[in-house]
Amino acid sequence: MKKVTLEKIIADYKDDPSVETMEPVFEQFWIMAKKIVNHFIDKKLKWTCFDDKEKLARQMVCHAFLRIPRYDPQKGKAFNYFTTTMLGWLRQVCRTQYKYQELKEKYLGYVKKGSNSKN
Repeated sequence: MKKVTLEKIIADYKDDPSVETMEPVFEQFWIMAKKIVNHFIDKKLKWTCFDDKEKLARQMVCHAFLRIPRYDPQKGKAFNYFTTTMLGWLRQVCRTQYKYQELKEKYLGYVKKGSNSKN
């Protein structure tokens, strides 16, 4: 069995964006996204605000598909580019979620403080 590189799969998809060429790209992105989510959410980031890791991985795959036109094979390997892109997206989502949680807790603190002073 001949081993096909991610660069070749991406190039085929860029040349002919059809369902047949999309499936191998999706499979590779899905594997990368699930591994990144499982590793970073559980072990590195320890953020439990995401109860549906599969949904997060699906969103990460969609983000990677949006970045395919920006990929330039002259600048580096596809694996490095797309894992870095996915990880950057995940960090941004986690940072946004963390800031939202902080803001929500701060607001609830103000609401509690305000309702206690009225009594």
